[in-house]
Amino acid sequence: MSASSNLTPLRPAVDRDADPVLLPYLRATDDESARRCLGELLEREASPLAWDVIRGHLRGPAKDDLDDVHAGVLLRLAAHLRALRDRGTADEPIRAFASYVAVIAHNACHAFLRERSPQRARLRSRTRYVLTRDPRLAFWEGPSRLWLCASASRRGRAWEPASSRHLAEASTRVAPTAFPDLVHGLVAGLPGPARFDDLVDALAAILGISDDPPSSRDDDGDAPPAREVVDPAPSAEEALHQRTFLGRLWSEIRELPPRQRAALLLNLRDGEGRGMIGLFPITETATVAELAQALEMSESRLRELWDSLPRDDEWIAGTLGLTRRQVINLRKCARERLARRLQKEGPW
Repeated sequence: MSASSNLTPLRPAVDRDADPVLLPYLRATDDESARRCLGELLEREASPLAWDVIRGHLRGPAKDDLDDVHAGVLLRLAAHLRALRDRGTADEPIRAFASYVAVIAHNACHAFLRERSPQRARLRSRTRYVLTRDPRLAFWEGPSRLWLCASASRRGRAWEPASSRHLAEASTRVAPTAFPDLVHGLVAGLPGPARFDDLVDALAAILGISDDPPSSRDDDGDAPPAREVVDPAPSAEEALHQRTFLGRLWSEIRELPPRQRAALLLNLRDGEGRGMIGLFPITETATVAELAQALEMSESRLRELWDSLPRDDEWIAGTLGLTRRQVINLRKCARERLARRLQKEGPW
């Protein structure tokens, strides 16, 4: 029997939206063919991509731990792909399989770090937030899925290994200052882009952040006095709820009509008027490329606008070729629809 005889047409929407690499698996007509296609897909496409992300993010753990993270990524992928095929619907097509694998692998690495190194994981989140919000800084994904950072003027330049040495040297002589200024001071002094993890290492050294368990006894054998430390970060439960909510919010935003999406995202603010669009890439709910796709603009154009977001209604109206009143009405309709769909998640 030829390979083509084991395939069956999908619904038009699936055929149009799904990544072509998934079609042999999604179109398989019997369980045996589907299992074979799934195994080949995971081994040939997913496994190498997952290893690229894991090795780029987790440099300290033992090989057995890395193997466990990798296996968990493949298991999650397999479960989702089976559910996608079993449903036989295009409710959630995977349009870019490589990006989907990378997101799952990134999330698995962060989950591992949060469990094994909660202090470092919190420091990574704080640093990522500063890098994405400070217009003087740049943060992007470089070769081999390594996250890089630099001054905005040095964005996109070739990565220079010497930057790691400069960071290590700078960490021994930097003066105490506010955290955003500390991040900027370290990055601005580099001759070129540096690995994000190297920046986190330097910050951990400066701030004395470590997940090593403290000694339970002093030199005299007495237990050290307890210190009350106020942790401003959200609890694990609160953080999980926030990430879950943002995931649902993003799913619903993607279902909005194009002009409603644009009117909402380009002006997205919290209750205090601060921009919110940056939360999507910070929490890895959606990449800048995915946000650009939702806005129907190029990724390069969105990155040009990024530091000036959110924009006012006059600017959005001019960009969309609408009146200011139309923009306001579009955003109102979008928020009302999202409120109905997300009412169980509480106010936003």
